[in-house]
Amino acid sequence: MNMLHPLRVLAVILPLASASTQAQSVFPIEVSSELNDLELAVASSNIGNQVMLSVKNKEDFAVHCRAVFHNGPQTPFDRRVKIAAGKTATMTAPLKRAVTVVNITLNCDRQAHQDPPPAS
Repeated sequence: MNMLHPLRVLAVILPLASASTQAQSVFPIEVSSELNDLELAVASSNIGNQVMLSVKNKEDFAVHCRAVFHNGPQTPFDRRVKIAAGKTATMTAPLKRAVTVVNITLNCDRQAHQDPPPAS
């Protein structure tokens, strides 16, 4: 009877498993931002299917930011935050579908963002 050595089988299976795990958690994040002449530092990253957007306020006053995370047909995640002078805020969104690219729209201003009035 021809039996494979157990270590040889593992050596073949493990690289395939780690490659598929990495493929699921590595995807591009595209950030389009409207910073309205504010001095802010913006960075994006992900851990698995959780996307993060960090915004550091380099101004000497508080700023209001709104980020909308888009992942294909999934309902967009809307996050709003007020960032004190010199502080950093991180906004996150879980992604429940397969990810090919995540688009984040960031808008920051000195005043809070208002929702548009309902259509009549």
